[in-house]
Amino acid sequence: MQSEKKFIRDGFFQGCRCDGRGLLSSRPLHLTPNVNALAAGSAQLNIELEAPHIICGCKLELTYPRTEPNCGFFELSIEIASKSSPVLRERVQQVKEMVEKLILNHLDVSQLCVIPGRKCWCIYIDVEVLKGNCSNIVEHIGYTVLTALGNTRIPRVKGIINANTLEDTVELLEGWASLEVGEVPLVISVAKVGEALALDLTLEEETTADTTLHVAVNRNHQVCGIVKENSGGLKLEEVSRVLDMAKSAAKLVFGSLAEGSIKYKVT
Repeated sequence: MQSEKKFIRDGFFQGCRCDGRGLLSSRPLHLTPNVNALAAGSAQLNIELEAPHIICGCKLELTYPRTEPNCGFFELSIEIASKSSPVLRERVQQVKEMVEKLILNHLDVSQLCVIPGRKCWCIYIDVEVLKGNCSNIVEHIGYTVLTALGNTRIPRVKGIINANTLEDTVELLEGWASLEVGEVPLVISVAKVGEALALDLTLEEETTADTTLHVAVNRNHQVCGIVKENSGGLKLEEVSRVLDMAKSAAKLVFGSLAEGSIKYKVT
């Protein structure tokens, strides 16, 4: 195992990888929207034309506001297809917190309000990772969730409060409203392996990484948040390079999301 790690790290030092990619390019990803007819919105991500890798479905429920009277809210759940263990459960919780912090907390939940202080929509976002040996999971879940939210349809409703009894009712109208996700960023994960910086690590490569920065970037190429994993350090100039790499990659991804096929290469 140590010899394999050394082989991978030596490759990074020389600027090459086992699958032939450069350090700043991704594997081919294929995103398919609307894969679940029963969901309000859904998406599926495949890596290199393999079997489905990640599936996300969004469901809606009319309920009561939780914290903000003029806002709805979301509930995210993530499951990884593998035998349950304390280590796996801890990893799932870490990924869930990162996806919420870097992506979902930027969703404008005020658009989910129906009757201020009384009725709102809750979006249940269910993510299934169908491979237990997944890699680059935060970035790939981010793509899938953003695509699913982008095609989520909300029933048009009208909230009514009875002037005499003060009871509230909701009337269903014709048509659907689209969920506005223009301000929601995506995540680009940049890893440091030895002295090299690289994008979209495979599972074997992740075991050799000293540290990884997950960078949230929006459509205006602005950095919205950063989460660091692992204990390795980064020099100031390396952090600057990471941010530039993340913004360049995000620009390419946003440009190709609508086409459903992603393969970025940062120059």
